[in-house]
Amino acid sequence: MSDWRELAAELAEDGDRIGLLAGAVTDQIVAGLPLAADEELAEATRRSVADNIWLFASMAAAGIPPERAAPRTLAEEFVRLLARRGIGADTVAASYRLALNGFWEGWTRLLRERVPPQQLADALDASIRWMLTFVNALSERVIAIHEQERRAWVRSGEAVRAQTIRELLDGVPTDLRLAESRLGYPLDRTHICAVGWSDPAGEESPDLGLLANALATRLHVRSLTLHVDRETVAVWASGYDGHLDRDALADLDAVAARGVSLAIGRAHPGLDGFRWSYREAMHARRVALLERRPAGAAVRYDQVALQALASADVEQARRFVAWQLGPLAGDDDASRALAETLRAYLLHESNLRAAAAHLGIHHNTVANRLRRAAELLGAPLAERSAELLTALALVDATRAGSAAGDGDLRL
Repeated sequence: MSDWRELAAELAEDGDRIGLLAGAVTDQIVAGLPLAADEELAEATRRSVADNIWLFASMAAAGIPPERAAPRTLAEEFVRLLARRGIGADTVAASYRLALNGFWEGWTRLLRERVPPQQLADALDASIRWMLTFVNALSERVIAIHEQERRAWVRSGEAVRAQTIRELLDGVPTDLRLAESRLGYPLDRTHICAVGWSDPAGEESPDLGLLANALATRLHVRSLTLHVDRETVAVWASGYDGHLDRDALADLDAVAARGVSLAIGRAHPGLDGFRWSYREAMHARRVALLERRPAGAAVRYDQVALQALASADVEQARRFVAWQLGPLAGDDDASRALAETLRAYLLHESNLRAAAAHLGIHHNTVANRLRRAAELLGAPLAERSAELLTALALVDATRAGSAAGDGDLRL
């Protein structure tokens, strides 16, 4: 490869490579800025980074002057989100400096792999000059967008409500009566939170304001809405007596439409319940994204609590699954069949015929698969049934996470 722009052209077409680079760069940004504790901000950062990497590669490949760089949708949404959270322009500028440093490390590795040694110095020099101009132009434009959004947001009553909700979620000492007055929502009752989100890659982009209204209408109680980001809305409802009945859940399922998914926390009392139902809904959302569940599905936290808990550290979960399941963690049809059969067998307390009935196959087929699974695992199945069941509950999430790249594993 004789021209660094050829490598940029390849990168622009390689979504997996962009995802890996974006994950590595995002790690550097959240480590250097006060973003790591907020999973929503970390995810918005990753999306912005991936957007900007694609923009860099595409513009360079097409020969577009770097001075013309302007943020695309996800990068623009990132700085607007920072403005709405009260995070200043200095953090925006710092994030772009850290992104430049992180991306340059990955980019130089790519150049050293692909460019002949005698041409490497020229490629490094030309690309860093182009990149610096690109980042400077992009930074100026996103800071201007940040200031515009900040001025509009501070004049908005929505800003007061959003800030109050954030303080409640973060555990900031708050006058509850004042908070209730600002929100128009009682905090001393039982709460349940439903989180709805749209697929950013979908053909349609549902109006999340309408989604919030639909959720509130079906819950038939006092409700409160927070727009988490451009694609995600959280809705709390108060007044439940501690459980979500089947009719209410069916109504919530009916809200999910094409391109929209739902995650639902459990009902909890008081201010702690307000926080925990939201956290549970967001954890259920994380599991749904990890497992790449189809858009339009509804998932409850009580259905995926084990997966949510065990996949909080995704890399550790991956390694645990690989350790416990070995070849059974593979993504091919044979591995999936063995894993599914083993899970049914263990869930039915090692009852061969019950597992066969559950799977709808002959019990001899189950027996053959179990013998093969035991051979691949190298140990009797009964020796570590708890560990195997946990690994089998996580296998879909870790398969998808490995394919998607580390960046996709955040909320």
